[in-house]
Amino acid sequence: MPPAITATQDIHIRFVTDELISGPGFQFSYIVQHELAGGGPCGTHLHDSYGVVTSPGYPDSYQSNMDCTWTIHGGGYEITLTFTDFVLENGGYYSGCYDYVEIYDGREIVGTYCGTDTPPTLTTTKDVRIKLVTDSSLQRPGFRFHYRVAVPSSTFKPEPEKTTMKPEGSGEGSGDDFIF
Repeated sequence: MPPAITATQDIHIRFVTDELISGPGFQFSYIVQHELAGGGPCGTHLHDSYGVVTSPGYPDSYQSNMDCTWTIHGGGYEITLTFTDFVLENGGYYSGCYDYVEIYDGREIVGTYCGTDTPPTLTTTKDVRIKLVTDSSLQRPGFRFHYRVAVPSSTFKPEPEKTTMKPEGSGEGSGDDFIF
């Protein structure tokens, strides 16, 4: 097997086959870790059924030149995303957003948000991505959001009825006792 690879840039994997012999192929896994200059996390995959996420540095200012993505995997269950705090640099009335958050419902973009325009609560059964992009100028406190995946709680299942392994009518375990 090839050795494990750790890299700070893109990795390209090329798989080439010929027409002579077939085999089972291969499987690999990977992890993309985004880290800030200070060593903190910048985006991640969220697999828990509930969580609270803040932008790096929150409630103090976030750093410049960040590009972070948080992904919430719901496995087909309903996901609810709610921002409770939101303060990003705004570009002003005519220039749009300098720092912004993009929210995706599956592959569809829900919207781009900056300033103090808190994103609306999102409820969906698709995976959700929250992308934070900052520029090199002013920094703000950032955001805080919480999410919940509506995974059904385990339901009580009654024990199955006890049955006998003896054939019916054998005189053992067949039910009623008869006196002759």
